[in-house]
Amino acid sequence: MTDKEQKTKEYRKQYYQKNKNKLNQHMKEYKLKNKDKIKTQRKEYYEKNKDKIKEYRLKNADELKEKQKEYRLKNKQKMLAYQRDYYNQNKEKRITYQKQYYLNNKEKISARKKEEYYEKNKAQILKKQKQYRLKKAQAKGDK
Repeated sequence: MTDKEQKTKEYRKQYYQKNKNKLNQHMKEYKLKNKDKIKTQRKEYYEKNKDKIKEYRLKNADELKEKQKEYRLKNKQKMLAYQRDYYNQNKEKRITYQKQYYLNNKEKISARKKEEYYEKNKAQILKKQKQYRLKKAQAKGDK
């Protein structure tokens, strides 16, 4: 990096620090006015650089996970409040979606629940089976 580039970078950094609130407010207003434009630009950018983005994510997966974990810990209350608000605002919509999903995937869900239950309680199930076999063997021996 040349000396001139370094100075401009430093100047921009200082300018941002001085006018942070003003710039953020300006960006919020711009985003509200141009939602569709921003959405299309993001889609175009993603389509154009899809391979690079995937490569970056794979290369820096551990670092990204750590950043996400830190962010979640830092903003836990904020995220929970957002989830509660969303839950309350879209309660009917969610319930209808859940019912429709359940009706469409009833067989898969019941099979998956059986598998999950077995995996979760495998030790207890095997223990009860063993006890049952012992009782049955004792009952045969008593006769």
